[in-house]
Amino acid sequence: AVQGERGEIEREKRVAVRRGALRFMFGWLFKARGGESSGNGKEPEMAQFVKKVEQIISAAPLVVFSKTTCGYCSRAKGLLSSMSAKFDTVELDREESGFQMQQALKEITGQRTVPNIFIKGVSIGGCDDLTKLHSQGKLETKLKEAGAL
Repeated sequence: AVQGERGEIEREKRVAVRRGALRFMFGWLFKARGGESSGNGKEPEMAQFVKKVEQIISAAPLVVFSKTTCGYCSRAKGLLSSMSAKFDTVELDREESGFQMQQALKEITGQRTVPNIFIKGVSIGGCDDLTKLHSQGKLETKLKEAGAL
């Protein structure tokens, strides 16, 4: 059992060394994208971005987190517009903290991809999910219940 524990400790040391090497080599990238904090108190922590995203979600009945270059996002916003739905859009590629907000969305919903659509504070998924609700005749009802139509 002792030898097994030593092997595990050695493996953990190797992993820690690799992590340290990656942080050394790519630390600037992690910091630029909000992944690593330097501990100086100037960089916001992920919890702040989660809170920011949650505030956006709760402030409107229908919110679409999107990117201007995403075809699926355009399709989803087009469908909602064709239904005359009132919705807020957050274009993550135009937001200064868009990368961190997208990471926060992953923490909140488990989905990092866009569009990420919320009806009455609940994530319904992306474009395919929105289209499916529409084809099933459920989307209009959900939007009316949320006050987005």
